[in-house]
Amino acid sequence: MGTDPAPIIYSKSNTELVVTFEKFSSKQREELLQSLAQINGLKVLGSCEKLRCFYFSFDPSVYVSEESAFEAIQLKTKNFQPLLKSGTTVQDVERACVK
Repeated sequence: MGTDPAPIIYSKSNTELVVTFEKFSSKQREELLQSLAQINGLKVLGSCEKLRCFYFSFDPSVYVSEESAFEAIQLKTKNFQPLLKSGTTVQDVERACVK
């Protein structure tokens, strides 16, 4: 009797990413949100205007990593100059935004 390998369980933390937008102003928020809404498998969890960033969760059945999800964001929002904040958690952003 062998044991089956354990299924891969995706916790919330490994399907989240934080992206800053260098060319973003609050006046463009609706335009940026519309662009982000067109990306399959991506959900906006929140944003921090002070840090010019949004944080997302991505569907691991669509994107294998935060880098592949970020590539999809880049394609739809390149005029906002997105930058992936690798290693930054949603909790980090929320704490920094409150200060």
